Amino acid sequence: MSADEKGFTVVDRRPFDDQGNARAAEDGDDQAQPAAAADDPACQERKAGAKHCQMPPVEFSGLVLSLATAAMTHMGAMPQPDGQGEAEPDLVLARHSIDTLGMLKEKTAGNLSDDERRLLDNILTDLRLAYVQLCR
Repeated sequence: MSADEKGFTVVDRRPFDDQGNARAAEDGDDQAQPAAAADDPACQERKAGAKHCQMPPVEFSGLVLSLATAAMTHMGAMPQPDGQGEAEPDLVLARHSIDTLGMLKEKTAGNLSDDERRLLDNILTDLRLAYVQLCR
C-alpha cells in the first residue's frame, strides 16, 4: 500500500467485551456513556439495520413503567402495533403483570426514594382499578 492510500480501522464500540464485562471508557469515547435512545445516532443506525445501540441507563422507574405498559396492553387498553384497533384483553396476563408490580412493591419496601414509591403506588392503584372495572 502506498503512502497515499488509506486503509480502514475497525473499532469495537460494543459496551461489553466477549465475557460480558462492561468495557472501560477510553479517552474521547463518546459511546461509553449511555445516551437517550431517541437522540443516540447509534440507535438511529439500529433502526437502519445496524446491530448495536447504546441503551439509556437502567432505572427503577423504567422497570415499573414497562410492567405497567404490559399490564395495560394485556387489558386491551393499548392500540395494536398494526394500528388495527385495540388488542383483545388477556386477563390472566394482565393480572400477572399487576401481581409482579405488587411483589416488586413488597420486596422493595423501605428501599425506594419517595418519587419511586409514589410512582409504584399510583401505577398499582390505577392498574388495579382498571382491572376490576374490566372484570365487571
